[in-house]
Amino acid sequence: MRLLRALGWVLVVLLTVLITVRWAGWDRITPFIQAMVFVPYLALASLLGTLVLFAGGRRRLGFFMVLVTIAYGAALLPRWAVGPESRPKGYTLRVMTVNLNAGSADAKALVQRIAAVKPDILAVQELTPGEAGALGKAGIGRYLPANVLRPAGGRTGTGLYAQGALTGGHLSGTTSSLARARMSVGSVSLDLVSVHTRTPMLGHTVADWTHDLDALPTPKDPGTQLLLGDFNGTQDNVAFRNLERDGYQDAAIAVGAGLKPTYTKWPVPPTPVDHVLTEGRVHAYRISAYDLGGTSHRILVADLAVG
Repeated sequence: MRLLRALGWVLVVLLTVLITVRWAGWDRITPFIQAMVFVPYLALASLLGTLVLFAGGRRRLGFFMVLVTIAYGAALLPRWAVGPESRPKGYTLRVMTVNLNAGSADAKALVQRIAAVKPDILAVQELTPGEAGALGKAGIGRYLPANVLRPAGGRTGTGLYAQGALTGGHLSGTTSSLARARMSVGSVSLDLVSVHTRTPMLGHTVADWTHDLDALPTPKDPGTQLLLGDFNGTQDNVAFRNLERDGYQDAAIAVGAGLKPTYTKWPVPPTPVDHVLTEGRVHAYRISAYDLGGTSHRILVADLAVG
């Protein structure tokens, strides 16, 4: 019995500390940055803990856990409270993004998905020279003939493919080589970036991750920004939320799909680390995701209206 009471107190303290860190934006160091990925699952733990406390007659602690559960719920509510939207007025644009797992993703399967989904833009991360060649052999050029590619060995290469004309470039000052391009949609000039940040694990990788996020374009920059890719962060990381504070909108949040996981590899629970961020005259109205062999990241597809 004493052991159960002690474990109960540990759970209460842990849940309280982590939701406090989340709301206060104190997740800037290890292990709090990494722990934020568990927030949606800790919300369920807090609810279960509340029920157990009341069932065990511990009413005061139970009422406290009710407040903790509400705090978790408030953090999650904006991610699913909005329903799918009808298509807004403007040009339609379908964008796709996927992390290719250091060139290990199934290139043929990806091109088959492109043929079925018919995106206007594809952003890829962890693009190696070999994977770029495999995509070319699989026929990606038949569907997305324009490209701006910055392949590299390991996990630092990225690329952009499109149906329309691209004016190529790159974003400097980040740990990965980020492909960047301009594309016109009607009267709107889109500034596209295939985003891949460092994974914040231990030591200097945390500083690299924060630096990568800070180096991304802001809505104040010329053109209309559209960021697609693997941000290695979620809505529970203050560094990622700062992008929204600057004026970006997460396409998945806009349509109530903010809890849809895009990464599934142990020991990380299924979690949304891949995002499409819009601003200004670009609005999301539908989100979908598909599995792809050879990578733990899912293909994320967003339907946008531009205008």
